[in-house]
Amino acid sequence: MMTPEQKKDLYRLLHGLVEDMLTAEQFKRLDEWLGSDAQAREIYADFMQIGSDLQYFQASLNGAISGQIAAGSEQWTDSAIWNALSEAEKTAPQVVVEKIAEPEKEFIQTIKVKALPRKINTASIYWLMVSAAALVALLTYIYYVPHAVSQQVATLTDCIDAELVNSSEEFGVGSRLVSHTSPLWLKKGIIKIEFDYGAEVILEGPAEIKLESAEKMTLAYGRLYANIPEYAAGFMVSTPYSKVIDMGTAFGVKVDVDGVTDVHMFKGKASLIPGASGKTGSGETLTPRQARRVSIDGQASRIEFGPRTFVRRISSEKGIVWRGENRLDVVNIAKGQKGYGPKSTSFYAINPSTGQVLSDDGMPTRYNPEFQYNPLEDNANVDGVFVPDGSRGPVVISSAGHVFEQCPDTTARWFAPILMEPTTKMILQQPDNTIWMPDISLPVLNGVTYGGIKPAMVLHANCGLTFDLSHIRTLVPEGNLSGFTATLGISETVDKHILHATDLWILVDGTVCYHLGQDKFKITPQQIALDLPGNARFMTLVATDGGETMDFDWWVVAEPQFVIDEH
Repeated sequence: MMTPEQKKDLYRLLHGLVEDMLTAEQFKRLDEWLGSDAQAREIYADFMQIGSDLQYFQASLNGAISGQIAAGSEQWTDSAIWNALSEAEKTAPQVVVEKIAEPEKEFIQTIKVKALPRKINTASIYWLMVSAAALVALLTYIYYVPHAVSQQVATLTDCIDAELVNSSEEFGVGSRLVSHTSPLWLKKGIIKIEFDYGAEVILEGPAEIKLESAEKMTLAYGRLYANIPEYAAGFMVSTPYSKVIDMGTAFGVKVDVDGVTDVHMFKGKASLIPGASGKTGSGETLTPRQARRVSIDGQASRIEFGPRTFVRRISSEKGIVWRGENRLDVVNIAKGQKGYGPKSTSFYAINPSTGQVLSDDGMPTRYNPEFQYNPLEDNANVDGVFVPDGSRGPVVISSAGHVFEQCPDTTARWFAPILMEPTTKMILQQPDNTIWMPDISLPVLNGVTYGGIKPAMVLHANCGLTFDLSHIRTLVPEGNLSGFTATLGISETVDKHILHATDLWILVDGTVCYHLGQDKFKITPQQIALDLPGNARFMTLVATDGGETMDFDWWVVAEPQFVIDEH
């Protein structure tokens, strides 16, 4: 049972909460108090319920006295009520009341009444005290809690394919959003909202939300991801059957149409209070990689954390919709795309001697005898391509001038473009300008055929390709580009009796970090996992012919991925 001083202290903290005047330390103390004291939670629930009822009562007065408020006004204050009543009294027609004559008073007899002993009803006193306490709480709330006022509290900062269906207003990037108005219905698409309090929210359609203030919102259904910096701790997301109060966090909330709520914690801590308004249950503090489901009866249960359940970053400018993927598809990257999300299986190849991009397998590949580094202008993920030959001196392998000093002597000839999507048909233009359409099989490693849903790059000797890691990092909203994984080998469609010596090299900023030499006696595919330094700018793949012949040197880089480590 609380002491009067404790109750006074609790009410002081609750007033500070609704007035946005709590310090981080005070908020933490209030959160811990509510989490450990059932009586404190009851007082909190009653306090918030009274506030909600008063706001409803205040809103119901809108337009109650016709003609007294200007058309279109959304507010009805106490002063407006008294002014309206005063004006009505001044303008009302005068009413004449006839005076009724009083009958003469007749004295009958004075009777003395014997005083009876007074009996005190303790039950009446108890209910009188309870009523008085309720009245004091009500008057205190009216005094301290401001009336709900519509005001601008957030900004719509980005959107992708978004359609808002509930408002006649034109919404777009830069639109200011107002509290205490009609709910905001997002029919489809994704929007990013930045609250003035500091919280950033990614909302996925279909969804319905209502902005309560710069530090509070309600999610009726749909899903959102909230990223709140430490200085904005205290941001609250309410759902039909729960509340999430952050402590400088990143969390996701999904509400089904029946009100069942899932909460996933990504960073920091947050307080989860299950139960509908006025019927809150025992709260708990969630930590990273914890998740809870709150049922419609206010019961919270553990569920599996979903790291990619929510859209966590968007960029309409770069076309980024990121759900926390920690792997990037290098084949997708090599095609100039983002490395995650929808995958394209269209044909894509690059001529190593010219930098010509081939997006149609019916386009001839011109053979260029000149040896130079060829930057790619239309694909920012790939810095450039080249034909390696160490007999001509150090081979330039990047636009920044990095060289491959250990490059072996080669025949300086190449057979096919660098394939980002394996194909069985190509039109090749030979050094003597003849046109050839060779019969090509899809590559196979460990009995697995690659192409289509099984991504692979194919590098036939002699060719090289350099990725721009510095640009690829911009495609990763959070985390570090930390590694490269793949399965490497010579395609098993090549008859082992006609294999020749050949080599595959991987370099980072001109330094060899992996070398795999293959000959006719060694064709076992190799799985690799390389670390990439945080400051690495370029990664290069090079296939060479081993100095003999380039025939049948089909190197397969199967299911290559860049690894992402989250901060």
